Amino acid sequence: PVASQEPELPVIALSEKALDTETPTPVVSAPQIAMVTPVSLSPSPSPKVHRGLFSLFKRDTPEVQSEAKVDPEEIGFGAALPFGDVALVCGKKTADFGQRIASYPETRPVYHLYDADPTNTAPHPLYLTGFKDGCARQITASVAVFGSVELHEQLRYVLPDGAHPFSDTDKAYEKLKRKVCGVARKTPCGEDLPKLAKDTVFVSAYDRYGDAEGWANLLLHNGQLVATDLKTN
Repeated sequence: PVASQEPELPVIALSEKALDTETPTPVVSAPQIAMVTPVSLSPSPSPKVHRGLFSLFKRDTPEVQSEAKVDPEEIGFGAALPFGDVALVCGKKTADFGQRIASYPETRPVYHLYDADPTNTAPHPLYLTGFKDGCARQITASVAVFGSVELHEQLRYVLPDGAHPFSDTDKAYEKLKRKVCGVARKTPCGEDLPKLAKDTVFVSAYDRYGDAEGWANLLLHNGQLVATDLKTN
């Protein structure tokens, strides 16, 4: 470069304190996929997730395997979905998605992340809401976090040019930034960043609880999914 006695995820979109740690607390989870063996949570240190937005700190180059569909198709509620894909779930109430475990932004939230199974750390369905068509987006992940555009810019423009290749979500962000902020490519948004941040956020989803081997990035803007990419270490 993306909150009640409900479990509070350290949504990196909400605070620059996230820059002081590479260990986001895992999102609690939703109904597990039948094909996956569930893993029980036990008290332990938070898992280290070195990918997604955090991978910008690393000089190794991840391999872009494929791209999830930006215009997803509708599936049955709770249906199994491959990691990295995004699907529509329509006609459901937010209560059907389980517990709301993250929202963005902190004030007047636009997007919400839901999970129905707080003890599942295996890949399973998670649900994003806040889209103009009224349908949720289902993803499959063990861990997912919001990532603010502020954090994205701090990470992206700190590293030397070429240290981390631009992905499809990076390229899409550059186009949004140019339109909203009127600045050149690979240039920080500047004083208009709060305006862009109101309804623009990244979501990073990980395939493993701990040191993930694969991660998917989604870029949300103005109630739409505008770009995705899927990578592996």
